[in-house]
Amino acid sequence: MKMKYGKIDNREKKFISTNRTYLNEYLKNLEAKEDVYIIQTFYNEYKYRKYVTADGLEYTKNLKMENVTTVDKISEKEFNNILDKTKRYVKKRRRTYSDGSYQIDVDDFDKPNKFTMVEVSGGDLGKYEIPKGFIEVTNIAGYQNKNIYNGFVKKVGIILEGTDAVGKSLTIKGLLEQGIVCKDRESRVISANMLFEIPMTERAKKYEKFLIDNDELLLFLVNNDREELLRRVYSRGKITDFDLDTYEYNKLYKQTYEYMRDKGMLHGKLYCIDCTGLGINEQLLEVRKAIDNYAKY
Repeated sequence: MKMKYGKIDNREKKFISTNRTYLNEYLKNLEAKEDVYIIQTFYNEYKYRKYVTADGLEYTKNLKMENVTTVDKISEKEFNNILDKTKRYVKKRRRTYSDGSYQIDVDDFDKPNKFTMVEVSGGDLGKYEIPKGFIEVTNIAGYQNKNIYNGFVKKVGIILEGTDAVGKSLTIKGLLEQGIVCKDRESRVISANMLFEIPMTERAKKYEKFLIDNDELLLFLVNNDREELLRRVYSRGKITDFDLDTYEYNKLYKQTYEYMRDKGMLHGKLYCIDCTGLGINEQLLEVRKAIDNYAKY
């Protein structure tokens, strides 16, 4: 890894990845550059970093001033002395890619919480479009590294599931503003098996195994107002046959939850939230109540 020192333009856009499938689709079209591990702590106005690279260890002290960050090389001893004072840190894996004139940094946070944030720098940031499955958090101060270090992110490990047009994306965006990072669907197991042709008994067994094997909290959002769901679907423009069946899929989520509840298969990790008749702010409030009541994080 070739470190950059001196004054560096720190302007960037930040996105939270809410769906691993969409993240992987996005990254496969980019050119991979570097893969490092970073441990960082903060003391006074400085950010101190330890880089673990294929070439060895590097240590820096960074000072951010508006759109410029000054990066200086420091010794291992200085870094360790600061870490001894702060006694806490952020740990993350950083994968760096290039996308034409843009640099893409994918930060997989491990401590203090596990979630993924994508930072885009270089090029004309005003023209950079939000990739599918991402939510922009550039203007949410809590997603600055120092605020993550100070505990802005309160809860992770929460999955919102439900049919299209039930309001998952807007709910997730509202939760992000409160420091709660949720996933939009669990595509490998939950969404993949929420199909009419899969028998209820088979689907429920797969879901129960997922609940047993994972620590995540799974929330089904349902809206029993057929006309409202279809109104939202038609407002999106391009319509598919799958979109027209949104109400039937909505019922399937509800029926699956009720079946598993009655069979004692929830394991305290799956809950259903009825969003019928709720505006987005009311829906956000109900989801937040469920998270506060049941999430362990």
